[in-house]
Amino acid sequence: VRHAIAYAIDKDKIADGAMFGASKAAHAHIASGVSWVHFPEYDYKQDIKKSNELLDAAGFKRGSDGMRFSLRWYWAAGKAFQGRAAEVIRTQLRDVGIEVSIKSIDKPTFLELVYKKRNFDVAHQLFTTAPDPTLSVVHRYKTTSIGRNYANAAGWSNKDYDKWTDEESLISDISKR
Repeated sequence: VRHAIAYAIDKDKIADGAMFGASKAAHAHIASGVSWVHFPEYDYKQDIKKSNELLDAAGFKRGSDGMRFSLRWYWAAGKAFQGRAAEVIRTQLRDVGIEVSIKSIDKPTFLELVYKKRNFDVAHQLFTTAPDPTLSVVHRYKTTSIGRNYANAAGWSNKDYDKWTDEESLISDISKR
């Protein structure tokens, strides 16, 4: 289903709609300028047909109203562009039968719901990346980050990932990382 959602959205339209053309779309969780860890082959281009096929195959058939299921989409108030982005995404997901209810929440409540209680379907949060992902990305997915603000809201845990990223952080030669 995550792949279907990825195929349903057009990141360039999100950037245009949220920032009125004054930004560049992000195509991964690591900035494209960090070329040694940016893999464009994992960038999902919008493909509505493929999105619909994946949702059908996953058992999410359209109901009589054309909708398959709904999602609660939260974003922390204070950055209007995040709300505009959520509106663009809601329109795009509706095209594949996913109804999105958007809720802007004050920052303390957002942090509590998303990172502590993990009571959300989708949470929209701006992140930036440093020239070395070890400094700004890796910790977000570590098991030890579960329950911490701004990291691992999904509660994903993978011992191999934890081990590899611990080892990787000690290697300075990027060709070996």
